[in-house]
Order: sequence, then structure tokens, then C-alpha cells
Amino acid sequence: MTNWEQELNRRLFTRAEREAGYYVRFNLAGLLRGTAKERAEFYHFAITDGWMSRNEARAFEDMNPKDGLDEMLVSVNASRPAKSTTQENTQDE
Repeated sequence: MTNWEQELNRRLFTRAEREAGYYVRFNLAGLLRGTAKERAEFYHFAITDGWMSRNEARAFEDMNPKDGLDEMLVSVNASRPAKSTTQENTQDE
């Protein structure tokens, strides 16, 4: 497959187009991936559990990155609760 991609890139695009980022790539991951629903669930858990950024998920789907989506998110349910001032005051007494 790599040889085909390289040959297509060489024949289809000028040097300037290749330098500008144009390329041919066979997306074989689609043959191994699950359904759209399964992928959406995977990305949802990866992003909300904080081990994948939204831009990383976009990259897996061959989508261009977007500004502001590199921040790692963590679900509110997964974070430690903050101490309230009333709890601190009762412990001091």
C-alpha cells in the first residue's frame, strides 16, 4: 500500500502541492474500526476520562485539528471534591 501511495503522490501532485500538504493515503483503519456508535462511545470515554484530547480524536477520524481542542478534559465526576468552608469551620471547633 505504501508504494501505491508514494507513486500516486508523485504522479498526481506537483512538488509545490506536496509541500503545501496535499497527499494520497489509503485509510485502512476503516476496515478495522467498529460502527460510528462504537467509535463515538470510545472517543467520549477517552476524552472525558482525560487520556485523549478532542484534537487527537479528530486525528483518528482523519479530521483537521481545531484551535482550542488540545486541552485535556476531565469529567466533573472524576475530579476530587473541593472542601467547603463549613466543613473546615466545624473541624476547627
